Amino acid sequence: MLLQLTNNKLYIEIDSLGAQLMSLRDLVGTEYLWQGDEKYWKGRSPILFPVVGSLRNKKTIIDGKEYTIPQHGFARINEFKLKKKLTDSAVYSFSSNQETKKSYPFDFELEVTYTISDFSLIVSFKVMNKDNKSMPFGIGAHPAFNIPILSDENFEDYKIQFEKIENCDSPVVDQKCATIISKERVVALEDTNSINLKHEMFYKDALVLENLKSRSVSMNSIETGRGIQMDFHGFDYFGIWQAPDAPFVCLEPWTSTATLDVEDDNLRHKRGIIELSPGKSKEFCYKITII
Repeated sequence: MLLQLTNNKLYIEIDSLGAQLMSLRDLVGTEYLWQGDEKYWKGRSPILFPVVGSLRNKKTIIDGKEYTIPQHGFARINEFKLKKKLTDSAVYSFSSNQETKKSYPFDFELEVTYTISDFSLIVSFKVMNKDNKSMPFGIGAHPAFNIPILSDENFEDYKIQFEKIENCDSPVVDQKCATIISKERVVALEDTNSINLKHEMFYKDALVLENLKSRSVSMNSIETGRGIQMDFHGFDYFGIWQAPDAPFVCLEPWTSTATLDVEDDNLRHKRGIIELSPGKSKEFCYKITII
């Protein structure tokens, strides 16, 4: 079921399936969010939980037992309940059930809040451990943005710019199994804060940025300055992805990544995994602003 929120500057739509953002428009009607196309990628802005990326053979070990978890987890393919709706915000909730426990043996609740303010959309995740044991998890966002935004622009007219000068490389993603080859790396940013977009950047899959100093990034037209800004405090990893030659780019704040080739399959051992104590909760937030 779709729900709309709007103010005098911004309009969004949210689907209860996966609590996925489906539209992000200004009031002139310009659509900033990719609208999905199976030719390239049918997603728009899936929520990644309880894992980010792929596990080795989609398998993991939790407390001595093997489980299967699909790529990017299962939150994105489950129905969320609308918990609360106000004029400028909506809160969705998804809780563990018999099906989720077949692949992830924990009692949890995932709460997702969308809030619009001026030209900004704030997306908040709240993970609650309702079990009597520590709960390992990763969480992330996967929003795709139309690039170019306007039909008379070119993809190469756009750049990604971080708030600080960076020196950052990216491990290569194994395209056969979507895990990470830790020792094979490409330079992403070298004494710069800017990346000029080119389709060939993504022919080896996503850029997986580690050790960024920046917690804010923009993606906009070099000619007009028009685009979006994303603030992503609280996320240690940042993915940039595009299906080959597609007219969109994903900006993805993550707490963890796909399995590394040097890691074992124990979920509690994964790089960046968060261990949430029984009865505790943890919140994460990112913001998209139209510029």
